[in-house]
Amino acid sequence: MPGCDAAALKLLDEASEMLDRIEEVTGLDWEEFASDYRNAYTLRMLIVELVEALAAAVVRLLRCRGVEPGEGYVQVFKRAAGRLLSESDAETLVRLARLRKPDSPSLLDGGRPSRLADRERVWNEKAARDTR
Repeated sequence: MPGCDAAALKLLDEASEMLDRIEEVTGLDWEEFASDYRNAYTLRMLIVELVEALAAAVVRLLRCRGVEPGEGYVQVFKRAAGRLLSESDAETLVRLARLRKPDSPSLLDGGRPSRLADRERVWNEKAARDTR
C-alpha cells in the first residue's frame, strides 16, 4: 500500500526534525544548558515526540506488511526488530521508549497527536525560539 509508506515517510520527517532540535539543545555548553531549567524539559519533550513519531511510523509500516504491531511503544519496536529495524536499532528505540512517562498520550491509535501533545509542541517551539 503506497499510502502507508507515504504516511510513514511524513512521520519519519517529523522524527528527523525532532533529532535536529535535540542536536540543538544538546549542543549547548553545560553552563548554558543548566542555566535555564526549560532546556531539560525541552529535551525531554523532544525525546518523547521522537519516540512517538518513530513508533507511529513503525506501526503504519508493520500494518502495511500485515504484522500486528502490538500494544505499547516497547512492544512495537520489539516487533519491528529483524523486520524493519536491526536488532541493535530496535533495542536503542526500546530504551528511548522506556524514558517516556507511562501515562503520556499515545500515537498508536492512528498516528494523530492529542491536543496535549500539540500544546506541548507549541510550548517547546516557543521555548526554543526564546532561548536563541
